Amino acid sequence: MISMLCGAELDIFVPSFPEIQAQFNLSPFMTQLTLSLNFIAYCICSLFVGIMSDKYDRRKIVMISLLIFIVGSVFCLFTYSYYVLLIGRVLQGIGIAGPSLITYAIIADKYPIEKQISFIGLLHGLTAFAMSAAPIIGSYITHYFGWRGNFVLLLLFSLICLLLSTFFIHSNNQKLHINISLTSYIPLIKSKKLMLFTAAISFFAVPFWVFVGISPILYRQDFQVSLENFGFYQGALAMVFAIGSSLSGILIKKVGTKKAFFIGLAMCFIHIIAICFIIILNVKDPLIITLSMAIASAGVVIPINTLYPHSLEVLENSKGRASAFISGMRLMICSIGLWLVGASYDGTFAPIGYWIIITMSIALIISIIIIRTQKDLLAPLHNT
Repeated sequence: MISMLCGAELDIFVPSFPEIQAQFNLSPFMTQLTLSLNFIAYCICSLFVGIMSDKYDRRKIVMISLLIFIVGSVFCLFTYSYYVLLIGRVLQGIGIAGPSLITYAIIADKYPIEKQISFIGLLHGLTAFAMSAAPIIGSYITHYFGWRGNFVLLLLFSLICLLLSTFFIHSNNQKLHINISLTSYIPLIKSKKLMLFTAAISFFAVPFWVFVGISPILYRQDFQVSLENFGFYQGALAMVFAIGSSLSGILIKKVGTKKAFFIGLAMCFIHIIAICFIIILNVKDPLIITLSMAIASAGVVIPINTLYPHSLEVLENSKGRASAFISGMRLMICSIGLWLVGASYDGTFAPIGYWIIITMSIALIISIIIIRTQKDLLAPLHNT
């Protein structure tokens, strides 16, 4: 539930931008601030949440963060002032940082690596599905209930998450001597192993998210895809990622870590070849492009879900910081990708395709380095 809330929080109210702009008489820049300030608050807060989750009780931080998110949702729901809406969105960004990062650390605390792969894969799948489905759900809610309806849904969702956290997340009662300072990330940056894992995870993930960010313009504006069909393409792609991520643990258990890992890499390589043909032939069929992205969506989940649990265990007592560090790197590379693709976008798939080819190739090269240097990573999992 927390993963789905984290996935939906950022984008669910984007379809209601025109209504918000009209009600408060805003410029496009001022309207966009409701999104960008939320994102900035999340990014900044996540770095400190990572440190605090290693220093204090993770359960308390999750619950305090959800309370902050609930307060922000109330501000957004009942506001009749644009600036109060901005305050609410900033509070939502601050509040969602804790749950979105600490859930992975909580799983890493409780379960061995072989169990973590399955559970973290499930969380990744739910988050991806919620992120892709949020704009579609938000558009229908806005149509029938107005823009405030989206914040009603977020408020109810966060209250459920708080209630479930009260009963099902247990205290770890740790008291580690860690400075609440960004210098606490220096040991992580110095770890070559963690940097390799983080780079691989980030470069595998960002092609999908950049495509999701640009696809509304490509499909709706330049390919003239209807809203209903666009929802089908977006939903199908999200479903492939969600199902693939959720079932990656089962595949690894069936065929072994090594075979599953290489299956994922092979699918990514096939995806690169497909993208090359799409660019060369100037394909404008959204179905073919979506099918190509579906291959990547199913392929990347295996290396991501294999590497992520191991990355949290690289350094002792640093699971929260490792989760925050990986998230920060992924968001930074994704932001750069969106900026580069947006700046070079010419109404065709080519700029998106070039970015995918470059980032996916980098991910494959890093994966080969990891395979050669981290022999124990692909060792058979032990049944527990």
